[in-house]
This record gives sequence, structure tokens and C-alpha cells, in this order.
Amino acid sequence: MSQDLLFVVSGHLSDSFSVGLNVSSPVDLERVASVPDSSVAAVISVSEQPHTSGALAQLTRVLKPGGTLTLREPALTEAVAAGASSSYRTEQQAFLALTCAAQVDVKIKFLPGAVVVGDAAVSGKLAVLEATSTKPDWAIGSSSAIKSSLKPKTQAASAAAVWTMSSKDMIEDDLADEDDLLEEDDLIKPALAADDCEMTGGKRKACKNCVCGRADEELTPAPKAAPKPKAASSACGNCYLGDAFRCSTCPHLGKPAFKPGEDVKLSLTDDV
Repeated sequence: MSQDLLFVVSGHLSDSFSVGLNVSSPVDLERVASVPDSSVAAVISVSEQPHTSGALAQLTRVLKPGGTLTLREPALTEAVAAGASSSYRTEQQAFLALTCAAQVDVKIKFLPGAVVVGDAAVSGKLAVLEATSTKPDWAIGSSSAIKSSLKPKTQAASAAAVWTMSSKDMIEDDLADEDDLLEEDDLIKPALAADDCEMTGGKRKACKNCVCGRADEELTPAPKAAPKPKAASSACGNCYLGDAFRCSTCPHLGKPAFKPGEDVKLSLTDDV
């Protein structure tokens, strides 16, 4: 069954809710469950209580893709005081409820001159809210391919981009000869400059205008040889017998026994 308009009424409507609606044969909200999916082009639902999430889901279900949903329900023109609870929605909460019901292009307004009487917590804050929205023209779960100018890289193209080396690349004919890289000037052996220092007594000495550095070497005194250490003398005469006979200040501590006058030298190399 397909129809253009479905008028849904929930509860006993007062004049503030029915004003401006000239639609015949209203349908109860409970009977909407029997309406086939996507069979109605437009739905008008009027209720004296806020539409529940289940009711909004049913109304969205029966709409055709691109169909229009119009709601009228009491709503808060301003938030209630802190600590007070209310089942009525604000304008922002109604917008969020329709968005969660998969509705798009949501537009909300309050009807002028329509006043709703509520309990003390919401007294003077209720008015008739009218919301219009559209069911998307795409089905839930549908998908569409995105065209891209980028072509996926194939395995062959990726393999060709890798630098490879075969046995033919190692043939010596393809290698350059290092001798061919030399110029003619590179093959000439450089001549060594003759030493023009004067010979005196079989030894060369620096000339007056020495620039080769020999004059500086002659002015630098030769390093003196380190003096030979004197052999330590034994005051007690028992130093050569070994550590068991040596005093605590003996210079031969740690050395093996030796003969008098013998210079003991220890080898630090590994015997293994």
C-alpha cells in the first residue's frame, strides 16, 4: 500500500494542537506498525506528549526516501530550573532526537498563540513545537565507490622499481682501467730538489739563509740521556734473601731472592 500523506494522532488533542490541521482520517500511533516500509511520501504526527525514540523510528521507517516528516508536540521554551525534572524537550533536544532518528534538514519553530498548560515545574514554559525534517534518499548500509585518479601500484611495477644486479654486471670489460684515468703529466716522476746545505767535517750544516728547517734543528738542544738509577744498597744485608727477611720499608719488596749486586728485572709478559 502506498499513499501520499499519513496523519498520526496520539492522545486527545486540544484546540492548540489541532489548529491549522485540516486532515481527515487520522491514524493512531499504534497502527503505524502495520504500515509497510517506505510507503508514505509525507507524515504529519501530532501528540500531546513528546515523541519517543521508538515512535520516531517507526515514522521514519514508513517514509519514502526523500519524504517529509512534520511533528507537533509540547516543548520547553526554556530550560527548567536546576534540580527539577521534566519529560518535555527543549528545542535543542528535539533537534538531536530527530537527527538520531536518521532525519536530515531539520527545521524547528514554536507556533505563535498556542499555549500548553503543564505542572508547576514547567508552568509558563511550554509551547507547541513544530519540526519538519526529511528522510535521506539513501538506504541505511548502502555504499558507493569513490572515484580516484590514483592507480594502485601493481606488484610488477613495485618489483621493477627495485635495483637489481646480475652476474653480467660484474664482467671486467665493463670496468674502467685505472691506468686510462691518468694523464701524461701524472706519469712523470717529480724531480727531488738538491740539498744545498754545506758539508762541514762530513756533516751537513745549515747555511746562512736556511729555509729547510736544519737551522732550527741545530738550535734545539739534544735531549739528555736519563741518568742510570743507582743500585739500592741494603742497610740490613738481608734484602737479597727474599720478602721473608726484608723489613717493611725495603725497596726490594715483591722481588724474588737474588745474589748481592745483581739487578733484578721482572718480565710483565704473559707466560701462557
